[in-house]
Amino acid sequence: MSELLCLHIGQAGIQMGSALHELSLQAHQASFPTNIKPYTPQALFIDLDNDFINQIKSSSLSPYFPSTSFINGNKDTGSLYARGHYNLDQSFRDHISDSLQKSIEKIDNFQGFLMFHSTCGGTGSGCGAYLLESLNQYYPNKDIITFSIYPSPNISHCIVESYNTISCTAVMMEYANAIITINIEGVYNICTEKLEFDMPTYYDVNKIIGQCIYACIGDINDCGCCRGILSEIKRSLVFDENLKLLMMSFSPFVSKEKQFRDQLLVKDITDEVFSPGSCFTKFDEYGKYFGCRVGYRGDVVEKEALMALESICKKKTVKFANCFLDGDIENVYYKICHKKPLALMNGPCANTIRDVCMLSNNTAVVDMLRKTCYKFDKMERIDAYSFWYVGEGMDLGELPLARESVEQMVDEYESLNRL
Repeated sequence: MSELLCLHIGQAGIQMGSALHELSLQAHQASFPTNIKPYTPQALFIDLDNDFINQIKSSSLSPYFPSTSFINGNKDTGSLYARGHYNLDQSFRDHISDSLQKSIEKIDNFQGFLMFHSTCGGTGSGCGAYLLESLNQYYPNKDIITFSIYPSPNISHCIVESYNTISCTAVMMEYANAIITINIEGVYNICTEKLEFDMPTYYDVNKIIGQCIYACIGDINDCGCCRGILSEIKRSLVFDENLKLLMMSFSPFVSKEKQFRDQLLVKDITDEVFSPGSCFTKFDEYGKYFGCRVGYRGDVVEKEALMALESICKKKTVKFANCFLDGDIENVYYKICHKKPLALMNGPCANTIRDVCMLSNNTAVVDMLRKTCYKFDKMERIDAYSFWYVGEGMDLGELPLARESVEQMVDEYESLNRL
């Protein structure tokens, strides 16, 4: 049984969770084909309407989750952070508290939380922020790592995305131990350029994200596989409380049509995972690394992995902050798991004999935030739509305070990049 509790919030969080738990179930059934060991995932699915929770209830995952795993309200947030944060019914809040307590009581040696959500809409940002505040109040000594989807100015589906994202990010900076950023445009580029989708849907995008999260953190239902993952990520990637925005990369992305043609070598997938096109956070310029965690799976020889990483560290495009020495393999924390990689049976990616996933702390992450801040400033300058937030119970001064908090973090990353 896992030592972690997964929290899936809103459409994006629930669909990422669906992919993650489907893969975990596939791995469990492969290891225990006779069902001698029951599959017991530890997760809560939280949304303010029924649609996406009902998709889980009607899926093949449904028998493995008790009814207490599903928490849904009866009204939509209208894509407003303030409504998802301040206007939750008391019965909904009580339901969350009770379900959290009951779920944690079932977990031996409980370590902390993994939270999956989007910062763009009302539920993922507002309810996600409320949940972070509650976790800090009732479980202050437990680690929290978020997998957070961020908006893109080029692919926008909600006019107040920047308000939602900045407000939510300010709360995450205060209460989360690490924030793994996933940028919508970065994932769309992966879908169209590497997997050759014509028109990827949110469902496709969230499935691919879930697949790569599984590669990053391992089997969430296997305490031996993911033991210590939270403290490991903090120790190897977060060196400052204000520098906790991480990026996720993966290689290779192989469509099922090319399954038997594209079986890349260890050096090939290592080169690719360090390239901008394999990163789930789109950025325009290379930044500086001050932390890398590289995880190989499958048919990987350690000597080949070391040679590939040494080659990467000597490239001029791969730069490390001054707290490290360029070209030193010790800058990179790496692990090798010889279990064969898994792909979703109904997903867009093919099974491969090896793959690699990287979590990194890189100053390039602020490129995404700068664009969101620019959009925020344009709207705030003319006081656009702020009355919607005030009408939902939010103090008008909270928006500029959140913006100031995010600006301080951006400034720290940029000062590190200038070293």
